[in-house]
Amino acid sequence: MNSYRTDELRPEIERGIHQLVEAGLAVDIELTSLRQEDVQALLSDLNLPNLENRAEALTRYTGGNPFFILETLK
Repeated sequence: MNSYRTDELRPEIERGIHQLVEAGLAVDIELTSLRQEDVQALLSDLNLPNLENRAEALTRYTGGNPFFILETLK
């Protein structure tokens, strides 16, 4: 599995990825940022103490990126 952010790869590499997708050898899954209420649900599911009031700050700080949220909590 590989992942990348849009516009972070050199154009020739991105073209190569699109060729793999077109050939059916890869799948392109586009993700969006989590909204604050989604971050709140994630925090609730983690069942960790003292996270109830952190959703707004974590959303703002991480841009709603689930990976960054979890890494920030670590």
